[in-house]
Amino acid sequence: MASAKDLFCGTVAGMTARVIEFPLDTIKVRVQGRPDLYTGYVDCTTKILRNEGVRGLFRGIAAPMAGAGLENAVAFSSYNAARSVYARIFQNGVDQPRATDPVTKVLFAGMVSGFGTAHVLTPVELVKCNMQVQNLLPKEQQLYTGVFDCAMKLYRQGGIRALFQGHTATLARETPGNAAWFFFYFQTRGLLTSPTDDPESPPLWKLMLSGGIGGVCYWTSFFPRRRRQNEDAD
Repeated sequence: MASAKDLFCGTVAGMTARVIEFPLDTIKVRVQGRPDLYTGYVDCTTKILRNEGVRGLFRGIAAPMAGAGLENAVAFSSYNAARSVYARIFQNGVDQPRATDPVTKVLFAGMVSGFGTAHVLTPVELVKCNMQVQNLLPKEQQLYTGVFDCAMKLYRQGGIRALFQGHTATLARETPGNAAWFFFYFQTRGLLTSPTDDPESPPLWKLMLSGGIGGVCYWTSFFPRRRRQNEDAD
């Protein structure tokens, strides 16, 4: 199981990431949800700042912030639990250091981690997206006063199933996506680690660069791409 240090650090990192990425996510969701209102990301950003101020970029952040701790706890716990299972089955119970894990072990543990994380992310992202999209409506047409109100109304309308709309798509994204993240993270970390580094605790900049490359590979590998105009015409 994940250590208390892993869980604490993962939670802090997750919450910090939510604050940094949330404005970009708000812009992405709005452009995807209402492409008729915006000509692009710059136009969307400009209109949000002009009409709603900086606060408009952060509306709905409470849901992902609240879920960040649980998400990372599940991600780390399930990843390490999967590593232990792999070691018992294929490595005679010898659980070697994470930095020396074979590729198959990293991919297996990453997929298990993604499968577990999807169960946390689905309701969190559903509430988040509902809050982000409703901000496009006039005040009198908005259904929710906040993230908690949104979650409770969804639950009253359809029970627990209502909070898991889109769960299959989230599983399809997170299961291979987390495998890609862990794979490229450890591959990059291994390439950057020099003989003088502690393999279990390399310099911070190497960890940050490895995590960034892992994140880029996660999204570019599994995020749907919009076809070019000439492809649409075929």
